[in-house]
Amino acid sequence: MYRGISDAALEKELRDYREYCLKALPEVRETVKASNGSVSCMATDTMSRTSHLKQAALYLEEAVVADPIFELTDFRSKVSENFQLFMGMAATPNIDRKKLAQAASKLIDLRPLVAGGYVKLYPVTFELESKTEVIPLLHSDNAFKDVLPESILKQYKTNALVRSVQNDNGKLLVMRHLHVGRHIDIRFQGMQRGFGMGYTLFPPEIFSSNEEQRTITIALSKDTPTTN
Repeated sequence: MYRGISDAALEKELRDYREYCLKALPEVRETVKASNGSVSCMATDTMSRTSHLKQAALYLEEAVVADPIFELTDFRSKVSENFQLFMGMAATPNIDRKKLAQAASKLIDLRPLVAGGYVKLYPVTFELESKTEVIPLLHSDNAFKDVLPESILKQYKTNALVRSVQNDNGKLLVMRHLHVGRHIDIRFQGMQRGFGMGYTLFPPEIFSSNEEQRTITIALSKDTPTTN
């Protein structure tokens, strides 16, 4: 895919596209906010498929869809690269040509819906990007049970599918069942197949802390817990 075009050239194009999107972001935000009383919603990954959007047009006047190209412009930082190596994952290039081709194809499919004023593209992933290299250290006396209303939290817990994850020569494999370990995959019944979030529990070793600056220096271990 994109034969004859180097990774460096593709990366430059994506960086230029990101710069353009961020310059236009204030205007795009205002456009998205100004629904003028129309029935609008933020489309999920599944709903943002062209066929689903066309069906939803029977009930909606406007759909906000995540820009599929913009997501690919958030290149890995040094921290994420080091973390990937720490996890024992195989190194991957900055440019995923297959994902880029799929994103471009999706954007072309959405073009008539955008031109018709039904779909509005928004760089959703920008709002989720880390704005700092510092990882905040948060604490909750009740394990953050009060973050969501009890009824909604119960729904998540009831529909959660938790499985173990194992590293197989640099590839993380989601296993069929859950067993003792530090790597898990969580997905929910009814969600798009293949969509899941991975979590890893590292036993930390504290080296130093600074109350005044509210910072802490720790080392993470990959020790595997054992059953008793």
